[in-house]
Amino acid sequence: MKKIKDGAKWGDWKLDKGAGCLRLNRGKGKFKPEIPLSDIDEAGKLLSSVFHIRRKAWATNDIIGDLLSALRAIIKAQQSEYWGK
Repeated sequence: MKKIKDGAKWGDWKLDKGAGCLRLNRGKGKFKPEIPLSDIDEAGKLLSSVFHIRRKAWATNDIIGDLLSALRAIIKAQQSEYWGK
């Protein structure tokens, strides 16, 4: 599996390796919420972040679907790095 490049996008979600987070572009220069990449290593924190975002009125099915796609790609890349695959 290839490493994920800084700035990779999934819908309106963007990977910001420099800031160590996954950001949602909500338009007009607003990049919130943010999910710290460190939270992705802990299942409880990750699930809590997803549920927190899901409760927001602006969190459409597309936003949540793109978030899950981003998380899946990042987790797979982390596993590949860890296991050397």
